[in-house]
Amino acid sequence: MSESLEQLQKLAEERQQLGVLSERKHVQDLTNTLMENMAESSASAGTKRTSSRLCAQRTKIIKPTARDNIYIPGIEGTLGSNILHLCNIYEIIDKKSRYFSLLSKNSVLDLSVTSFESHINTLGGKKVQDYIKQKYGYTIEEQGQKPIIINYEKFVKGAKNPKTIEGALEQVEQYQTSRSDIQIKRIYIDILERHLIHSYSLSDAYLKKCSEQSTIIKFWSYLFEQFFSKKSLFVQWGDTVSPECKRLTLDFKLDIRFISEAEKGFIDITNGEFAKFHAATKSKYYNDKLKAVLAAKCHLNHIIESSPGISVASLKALKIPIVLVMGLNFRSISYPRTYFEVSHGGIASILDGFALIEGIIDDTITIYDQYSRNTEDIITKIDKKGNARKTIDIDEWLSPVLLDVDDNYENYDPSDDSDDLDIENDI
Repeated sequence: MSESLEQLQKLAEERQQLGVLSERKHVQDLTNTLMENMAESSASAGTKRTSSRLCAQRTKIIKPTARDNIYIPGIEGTLGSNILHLCNIYEIIDKKSRYFSLLSKNSVLDLSVTSFESHINTLGGKKVQDYIKQKYGYTIEEQGQKPIIINYEKFVKGAKNPKTIEGALEQVEQYQTSRSDIQIKRIYIDILERHLIHSYSLSDAYLKKCSEQSTIIKFWSYLFEQFFSKKSLFVQWGDTVSPECKRLTLDFKLDIRFISEAEKGFIDITNGEFAKFHAATKSKYYNDKLKAVLAAKCHLNHIIESSPGISVASLKALKIPIVLVMGLNFRSISYPRTYFEVSHGGIASILDGFALIEGIIDDTITIYDQYSRNTEDIITKIDKKGNARKTIDIDEWLSPVLLDVDDNYENYDPSDDSDDLDIENDI
């Protein structure tokens, strides 16, 4: 009798457990259905986009595809297909490998780095880099330095101690300059005054005390504002997200954004990141660079989408500069910390770098203004004469920004902070 009771009790417990499991499954099914409906509603309620391919990235995972016809001698397949293949072979062990893997996933090639794990090193080395740069790279027209910079460099050439720095400062201050070049004079004065009056701020000990914001405010913000701030260009500071990134739910908070006032409205034309002196590590560098590159791709897509009728030649000429400052290093440019650097072109090299960025911005804005204008009536008239201008399918030139699931682009791994940043190979 007792055995029968035990069996009945056991059966009752099993039925109760089955009932709980069935109820849990029912709840899970309802939850999944609700999430699917919310995703569909979010997609249908979103802002209408010009490109259906870019819109799709908001609601589903997109498989990367290569659509290029660029062939490199000695390499089988197109350049794009080889770049995409790299994202499957990278082992993600740190921020550097993650950077190159995600760029591969986004069909972005980094030509600037040749070290181990880089795209160039994996694809074949310097010969591949030279070939791509020669055929597809950005060509810089040699315009020479402005006469005012040449004159100022003559003043600072003999700077080797506080007395000679003071003499150079007096010569710069007394030099008559035009209103259009006044910002260059102010930059020379600012850096020379720092060496004369605030030289302590250039020591390692002082720089290690500076936070990222202190580094920006004390050393870089004045220089950027003097050179770039103008009626048609607004410099935005302080961890902000561009409207286009917001629209695509890309949480790329950037330390600096250059916003241009084009004919059709405001567009993001340059972005960048800064790091404090003590945090100028490989981990921080590649985390910041990844965010800046993917944000630039988003902005480039927007410019192309907003330029109907753009020619292939003009589309290929579009460029977006990226600013990455690690402490007092700006790519191959450094804020001059010694008398030797001041007297050997340290200030001029900063201005040359700024001028390069300015030139790229001007070129891209010129193209954008030309093709973002409404020329429908003109084209219609041409069509009637049988001489319609050949247009391109813009979607063929666009690809969405693809991210890893649950990735955080605002943080870098502090455990990697001991990694030294190799200026020669990592930047």
